Amino acid sequence: MRRFLYAMLIAGALLTTAALGPVAADPSPENPQALARTIVCENGQTYDIIVVAAGAAGHIVGATGVVILTSAAWVETFTDPATGQVVSESFGPFPVGQGKRTGQQADLITCTYDVTYEDAVRGTVQRAVTVEVFITPRGR
Repeated sequence: MRRFLYAMLIAGALLTTAALGPVAADPSPENPQALARTIVCENGQTYDIIVVAAGAAGHIVGATGVVILTSAAWVETFTDPATGQVVSESFGPFPVGQGKRTGQQADLITCTYDVTYEDAVRGTVQRAVTVEVFITPRGR
């Protein structure tokens, strides 16, 4: 009887986890943790993607593919409020994830996107982001 109860508890926990998994990874723009981005890639393609939270992968809108981030770098440009000078600051590149992705380097592509946001100290900041990604399924 005790084994039966343990088995039922474990099965219930697995079913609950399986049921909640898709909700937590909801790639829809209605997810409050979702960020929508349009990336332009060197392969001539433009992809609308949804990234949930600060994830390293984005779901391609209207498709089953995924964009997997491997590194990121960006340049932030703003006008210094004290001097009126245009300032550019570079960040990265920063690797994302683990491992060397052996055998997949030929499938890496470079993509870019821009973001503008307000900063309390620097005012309006323009961020030009360059990312290195895989597009799945491979070869897209």
